[in-house]
Formats: sequence, structure tokens, C-alpha cells
Amino acid sequence: MDYALPLFLIVVKTSSCYAVAGAFIVQFETALCIEEALNIFKAWNPTLSPKFRMVDYSQAEISALFVAFPKSRPVLCDFHREQAWHRWLSKKENEVQDVDDINKILRQVAASRNEGDLTKAIEALKESQQCKGNEKLQAYLSSKWLSVKEMLVKKYRLDLPFGTNNGTE
Repeated sequence: MDYALPLFLIVVKTSSCYAVAGAFIVQFETALCIEEALNIFKAWNPTLSPKFRMVDYSQAEISALFVAFPKSRPVLCDFHREQAWHRWLSKKENEVQDVDDINKILRQVAASRNEGDLTKAIEALKESQQCKGNEKLQAYLSSKWLSVKEMLVKKYRLDLPFGTNNGTE
């Protein structure tokens, strides 16, 4: 039996570093459970108003945080983004022939600092032999990643001091 319970950390900026200010465990990783825990945390800290929220690609987490902190921007953690790419691209049933090549192009998309670089990187991705010959890959990239560019591309995150929350986990 699997008894793993999802652990969430609330990390805030202090005068000298980023520190864990709270943690919670939920029985189920659903938007409702996460939202309930966040509302308790907000009741204890009514002035809390984060500018952004760094998340892995969990729709439940993103939805709950949007309800709890509607004025903050969601940002995808670079580490978890890379991990998700690697897991999907490496699965044999997804028929990706050259994982390293696609990863390289995806990283160029994510690292784009302006609209010109972003357009060029997306075009290179779409025109790559990997994408042209793999409808599964096209659908995955289109629906899962290119649809949330604002959450993962550097151009939209230039004001953030870091790209990952992995150091706090």
C-alpha cells in the first residue's frame, strides 16, 4: 500500500534569504484540500500577499493558490519542469527518438528573454524533425507547455531572483 501524503512548504523572502514559513500535509492532493490548508495559513497571516508563487506543474496546486492568492503570479519551478520533460520524453510509448535534442530546444524556449528569441525558439521546436514526425510530441508540447508560456519562459520572469524552489525541499 502507498501511504505517501503530499507535503507543501510555504517559503517567504526574509531580509537575508528565503525561508520556510509554514508547512502542511493534505490527505489528498486536490485543489479543495490544498485551498483549505492555505486558507488556514492565511487566517494566521492575514497580511500575506505574495507577488508570485512557484509551483511544480500540478493543476490542483495552481488552482488552489489562485483562489487563495488571486493577485500573485504562478511560476513553474525550473527543476520540476525539467523533471516532467525528462519523464515524458523518456517513455518509450511516446516515441521520442532524440530526447537530448528536444530537451535542448525546450530549454531554449524556457530561456528566452525577449519576444524575438521566444518566437525563434518555438519555431525551431515546431520545425525540428522530432516534432514534425511525432504527433504525440506535438500534442504534448502544445497542450502542456506552450499553452503556459507565461509560467515558464524567462521573458515573463525577469524580475524573479531564482528559478527553482528545489533548495527548500
